[in-house]
Amino acid sequence: MSYQTTKFLLTGNITDQTRDVLVFLCHEANRLWNTAVYQVRQAHFSTCGIREFFDHIISGLEDNKVSKFLNQS
Repeated sequence: MSYQTTKFLLTGNITDQTRDVLVFLCHEANRLWNTAVYQVRQAHFSTCGIREFFDHIISGLEDNKVSKFLNQS
């Protein structure tokens, strides 16, 4: 699996409030990613059943504080 990123400098182009929001969203996305990886690893070590494996992952993410925040309408 290959990931590619593009660096786009925002210096001087955004307000401080916009920068703060972007930093916050990046931190929350990183926390959500780490939570998902942790849940996957824990489920992998505890069970090998495919159906139970994915049910465990989904239920773990639904109860996550970050996931609830990002899914707010």
